[in-house]
Amino acid sequence: MRKSTLKTLLRYTRGRLRGMEEDLEVDLSRIKTDSRQITGGDLFLPLQGDRFDGHDFILEALREGALLSFCSKAYYRAHETALRDWPLFLVEDTGGGLQDMARGIIESSGARVIAVTGSTGKTSTKDFIFSALEGSFVSARTRGNFNNAIGMPLSVLASPAATEVFVLEMGMNHAGEIRELVGIAPPDIAVITNIGASHIEFLGSKENILKAKLEIVDRMGPGGLLLVNGEDPLLKALKKQQWPFRVETFGEGGEADHPLVSVAMNPMKTYDYQLHGLRIRLGVYGRHNVLNSAPGVIIAKGLGVADEGIQSGIEAYQGEKMRLKRQSTGRGLLIINDAYNASVDSYASALTLMEELKERGTALFFGDMFEMGAMALSGHREVGDLISLEKTDLVLTKGEASMAIGQRLLERGFNPKKWIHVATFEEAAEIFNEILEPGDHLLIKGSRGMAMEKVIPLLT
Repeated sequence: MRKSTLKTLLRYTRGRLRGMEEDLEVDLSRIKTDSRQITGGDLFLPLQGDRFDGHDFILEALREGALLSFCSKAYYRAHETALRDWPLFLVEDTGGGLQDMARGIIESSGARVIAVTGSTGKTSTKDFIFSALEGSFVSARTRGNFNNAIGMPLSVLASPAATEVFVLEMGMNHAGEIRELVGIAPPDIAVITNIGASHIEFLGSKENILKAKLEIVDRMGPGGLLLVNGEDPLLKALKKQQWPFRVETFGEGGEADHPLVSVAMNPMKTYDYQLHGLRIRLGVYGRHNVLNSAPGVIIAKGLGVADEGIQSGIEAYQGEKMRLKRQSTGRGLLIINDAYNASVDSYASALTLMEELKERGTALFFGDMFEMGAMALSGHREVGDLISLEKTDLVLTKGEASMAIGQRLLERGFNPKKWIHVATFEEAAEIFNEILEPGDHLLIKGSRGMAMEKVIPLLT
């Protein structure tokens, strides 16, 4: 719980109060942006979007028991008659005020900031780092994938009062977005997991994606560290350039500054590896999590965490919801739910896992990948190239773009009876329930907007 007086928040935001005393102490974890979630004592922060204005719900939030509401000065001037008798915290812009409060907290705390970005794996990497540090430092992290200019500041406001290390995921769709985030939380250590085709619709090329991701070092000083995946060609090349801070790589092979060795699957079908003399056993599926977990080991060791603490922290991480999570149906169908998001790289990782887990039949339920732009067709065809013709028994696709996956499979000689394109989750469930047997594995994957997990409750 982090508390602050309104006087301190006024200093951070250059705001002013109406109907409240400056010395009042408030709980910053109780800032809510949705008036429907307000309970007594909360603070309402209305946000403005392209299609809505949260200011229109200020009175509703206050009547539901909000202690006060933030409000833009312009909105107050336009609605002064209705609002003048209510407790308000006036700022130039509510989104900017939120960012100002988070910036003020980080600056005043003196805490280290570790920032994580990348095309894939950034949430898992962030969580591995947090797990490795939390036993030795009072640590805070972005919640889930709250990685934008609203979610990241809200995570900072909800952090423990004595936070010593912030581990913050920084996401982006367009150039300039990460620059805005590091303006709130300048990193001491930055991690870039990889450069893939995610967001290529908006940025046009991997080189432009790299340029946007590198905004993460815009505020990094001479004592900073940029830690990058040395198996990614674009990131590996950064070592050849001159920077005012350290650039270090991690990966398998002798060229990396932090080499991972003895990488092997264990009897639990997760992975073991060694890094700087530590033997790590992962608690989550997928070979890609070897690289996702490595920054946690490297950073924790660099900050003086004992080896036992690093090992126990990394090994305790069990993964995020709908990220390669194993579950089963009532009659024993084994599901790998990876429906949180999708890219060509993450499809490759998930398919590799399915081959490793295979004991009986293997079925796939794949949806569209979003934000591919001009590469949508080639990207989905590439997924079709990744699927093993011999080791896959049934493929269902859903969504317009995903038809290219099946069409590519047919071009490669896949049995036409084994690919079915469906229109609804009910149709998919009916097919799976009829064809699949207890013990068969089903991988479910697609971009978040496809909500591919909706098929699971329909499976028997």
